[in-house]
Amino acid sequence: MANYYTHITQAGDTLTSIQNNGGTYNVGVSQAIDATTGTFSGAVSGTTGTFSSAVSGTTGTFSGLLTAASFSSNVKSFNIQHPTLEGKRLWHGCLEGPEHAVYIRGTMKDTSVINLPDYWIGLVDLETITVNLTPIGAYQELYVQKIEWGKKVIVKSSASGPVNCYYTVTAMRKDVPPLEIVQDA
Repeated sequence: MANYYTHITQAGDTLTSIQNNGGTYNVGVSQAIDATTGTFSGAVSGTTGTFSSAVSGTTGTFSGLLTAASFSSNVKSFNIQHPTLEGKRLWHGCLEGPEHAVYIRGTMKDTSVINLPDYWIGLVDLETITVNLTPIGAYQELYVQKIEWGKKVIVKSSASGPVNCYYTVTAMRKDVPPLEIVQDA
């Protein structure tokens, strides 16, 4: 496998025609790159990268670390080695919605408390917490009795029996501005 290294330092610097199937490209960028005007027939794979300005493009795979304060794309996916089929890759799409949110999920068995992560107090808008419950084994009339200020969720059964269910708890993040869902083109 070939390795290629370059660093683009000024507006107008170009990276032209590095072609090698299976190559690794390490690119440092300190000025804006607009890759939408180029033609890309495959993915660009980078194992390292430093981006101090904007990068826009049509396709790419970063197998190393990419850190950005904000990132957007038309779709979001993950692409990993298939865990059970040798020589195959597994692609999954990311769930999307009209908000920046976080969730936890799990199983309740003979308990009535969902303990929320400690960091939720500083991360989520507590007024937006929602809880979904799916009974396990038999019908149960489950309901959320109360949410104790971002620390725990108390679940009850109308039949006063034990609670056995799957749960998902979701809440909007408060550390980022709400999404502007419809924007001018």
